[in-house]
Amino acid sequence: MYERELEARAAHVAYDRASEDLIRLWEDVSPRIALAEFTEQVTGVRTGTGETVRNARENQHRKQ
Repeated sequence: MYERELEARAAHVAYDRASEDLIRLWEDVSPRIALAEFTEQVTGVRTGTGETVRNARENQHRKQ
């Protein structure tokens, strides 16, 4: 898949299908954030959805 196609997908799907180089880019240079995380950054209010996203990302990193 091309990088743009992966960026349009849910983070867990994109990470599963991305190359090692692309995953490193996302982690080191340009981290992916979910809409819930972006909304939290804009509003300054943490949400349950944001927590779910962060937990899913942590679980994904543990698998690798």
